[in-house]
Formats: sequence, C-alpha cells, structure tokens
Amino acid sequence: MPQEIGPIKVLIFSFDIHNRLDLRQKLYFGHYNVITAQNRRELKELAIACLPNLIIFDTRQSVSDNFSFLMDLQNNPSTLSIPVIFIMETLGFSLPEKELENGLVEYILNPLNNEDLHACIRNILNRKEKKEKINHEVQKFKRDMAITLSHSLRLPVSIISGFSNLIKQDLIPSKSTPLSDYLQQIVHQAEYLNDLNEDLNYLVQTEQFEEEVNLIEVIQEAVLKFQKRIENKEQKLILNSIDSNTIYVKGRRFQLLLALRHLISNAHKFTPNGGGIEIKVFPVDQLVRVEVADSGIGIPLSQQNQLFEMFYNGQRNQGEIQNGLGLGLKIAKSVAENHKGCVGFESRPTQGTRFWLELPLIVE
Repeated sequence: MPQEIGPIKVLIFSFDIHNRLDLRQKLYFGHYNVITAQNRRELKELAIACLPNLIIFDTRQSVSDNFSFLMDLQNNPSTLSIPVIFIMETLGFSLPEKELENGLVEYILNPLNNEDLHACIRNILNRKEKKEKINHEVQKFKRDMAITLSHSLRLPVSIISGFSNLIKQDLIPSKSTPLSDYLQQIVHQAEYLNDLNEDLNYLVQTEQFEEEVNLIEVIQEAVLKFQKRIENKEQKLILNSIDSNTIYVKGRRFQLLLALRHLISNAHKFTPNGGGIEIKVFPVDQLVRVEVADSGIGIPLSQQNQLFEMFYNGQRNQGEIQNGLGLGLKIAKSVAENHKGCVGFESRPTQGTRFWLELPLIVE
C-alpha cells in the first residue's frame, strides 16, 4: 500500500443509498477514511474541498454520461491527479482510452467481491505512487540539467561580451563602420544570452533568502543595465522617486532586479528611436508602486489578455516579432506574487504603455 500521511481518503459516489452503505461497509475494515456523495454537485464539491486519494464512482444506477465528471476533475489542477475506480454493471460501454492509458482510471464489475475491490484499490494507488515518483525524478533531472546549463553558460557569455567590447573600444574608430557594426551585434547577442541565462536561473531557483532590499538601489541598477542600449536608440529615460532614497521591501534582491529588468526591457524594445521612458516610484497605502511608462507603439487590444502567458511573444509592429522567449512578463508577475504584490498595466495602441509593480513596504 502507498505510504500516506494519515488514513487514505476515499470519496464514494452513488445515487443509491444502499450501494453507498454497502461500499462504506466493505471499506471499513481497510481503515479508509470514507466520504460519500449522493449527487454530481456534491461529488464535485467534495472532490475539491477534501482532495481524496481515490474516488469510487458507482455507475450501476446511473443512466447519464458516467465520465463527464472526469473532465471537471482534469480542468482543476488540484484534482486532475485523483485516481478513479468505476463500478460497472457490464462492459456494454468502454472507458475512455486516454484515461485508461494514464493509469489513474480503473473499473471493477458487479457483483462486487470484497477481495477484488481491495486489490483494485491497492493497484491503482500503487500505480499513482509510481507515476508520481517517476514525475518527481524527471522534474529533478530537468532542474539539475537547467542549473548545470546556467552555470556553464555564464563564463563563456561573459568572456564573449567582455572581449567584444574591448576590441570595439581599442581597435575600431568611433564612427560607424561595417566591422564596428558586426562587433556591436556580437555584444548585443551576448547580452541577450546573458539575459536568457538570468531567466533560466530564476526558473530553476528554489533556495533564496529573504532580506530587506533597498528598492531604489535595485531600480538604479536595472536602469544602469540598459543605459547603453537606451543611448543607442537616442531614447530619454527619467527616474522620478519620492524624496527618500531608502525605500525598503522584504524580498529577494535578484528576483526584484529581474522583474524590473523585464519591465524596462519591454519599454526600451517597443519604444522607437527618440522616444521616452519614465520610471516613477511612490507609495500607495502600505505598498510602494514602481511604474514604467513609455511613449512606444502600445499593445493591441487583441493581445492584452495574453501578455502574462508563458512563452507568449506578441508582434506589435508591422508583423515584426521581437527577440525573446516570451518569459519576461510571466516572470515579473511570478516575482510580484512571490513578494505578496501584483503587476498591472494600461496601454493604448500607438499611445504608449504603462506597467506597474506593487510591493508591500517595510514600515519603520
């Protein structure tokens, strides 16, 4: 039997009260924690509220679609991995192949044999345990590989970027030449790889200590990172903050820097040459708000509800798709939520965009 914390919770569903009582009695000596539901609404509510280890679904008195509730389970992330055993009168209809293949759906025929019922329960719970163990090992392997890749990329990317800049500064005239343009492209791509590496590092990072972070310093560091790129596009960046230069929030400095980097990066990318970017920092109740506003091309209304989806990389300018994996705003939203804050935005096509990040203040 799989190792569980406390008794194994089994949710029984049957329209017939006698069948519910019979199943409860059969499971009594197995030391299960039995919960019963007498209709579909109650079944759905109990599955979400109690998160049972197993659902036994009695189809003997049901003439409706006996598998529609599986879709409800799978549409809810908290219940999609709950295994289900169907009690069937006959094999006159088949179980969905997709559900049978995942190993978390089983059936047993009436009349019920007590020994067969307990064997079926043991088998499906053991399969679930093995599947979870394999998934855990796969996720751990992916995470370890990502960490190794992130560490391996850091040094060569830094070397490429550093030496490219040295060559450009020492050997190439200040005026633009084909060779200086080629070197500039190498520098840009090295910076892009470094940014991707930071995103990858965030996605696989699990251990980080919280500390009191001076938010103004983090914002200034993020601005400094983009200073040269902004100058190359002849953009004007203004930082307006309240008088204090020591606004503290409790959190993880690297994550906050990453979130701000993505907001500034988007403003820079989607603002044309000569445009403006303004960063404002001010209190809102017990929060501090950091706004990043630009005079860029704005976001089409058709794309605004997709902005925070993973890997979404919209096209905003004459079919042009910007560089990137579409992780930026998803990461910014994740960072905000990890710090008990939020992100938001306002945008009108051709009239610019304003993103904001709100975080709880440390009140002295």
